[in-house]
Amino acid sequence: MKRWKQLCGLTAAIAVLAGFGAFGLAVYFGESMPTAPEPAMGRVRTYLYHSRTVYLTIWEDRLLIGLFVIAVLAFAALALIDRRVDPSVDMVS
Repeated sequence: MKRWKQLCGLTAAIAVLAGFGAFGLAVYFGESMPTAPEPAMGRVRTYLYHSRTVYLTIWEDRLLIGLFVIAVLAFAALALIDRRVDPSVDMVS
């Protein structure tokens, strides 16, 4: 059971950190990035933030999407772990 608690704690930490990181980057990118494309700098990916279109590099776009995906997958893993593990059964031998 101790290992499952550690796994849940680690998964929860990853989910929360990735979620807050994605949210923070979304706000930062939405407020600070240019509103006109800059192909010379690689800012060609559009990102809509509160009716404002800003332009990101491919790396920034993938980072933002990746963090959101990691957060969603980690929360889904937490739900599956919670559903599968019976707290009344001691799984450590």
